[in-house]
Amino acid sequence: MADVCYPDHPYIGERWWNAPGQLLIDSRDDQLNFSAPGDSGAAVLDQQERVIGLLWGTNANGQGIACPIQPVLESLEASLGYTMKAMPRST
Repeated sequence: MADVCYPDHPYIGERWWNAPGQLLIDSRDDQLNFSAPGDSGAAVLDQQERVIGLLWGTNANGQGIACPIQPVLESLEASLGYTMKAMPRST
């Protein structure tokens, strides 16, 4: 994990968006991108294999960008059966 409070600014649908507080994820292999086309929506796991994020993009450096899972779960009124520590929020 390169950053747990990454402020991304993606260009989607002919518009720039602000996406503060994202997870920025390095590949384990310096020769490969973290993700490939079609991987959006994949769960991002921590070392204990708990879901911590939802992948939605890749930057020009090949790092993955994911939103923290907690806001997703809250919006769906869902849970994973375990409690996650809150990620720090950007100010």
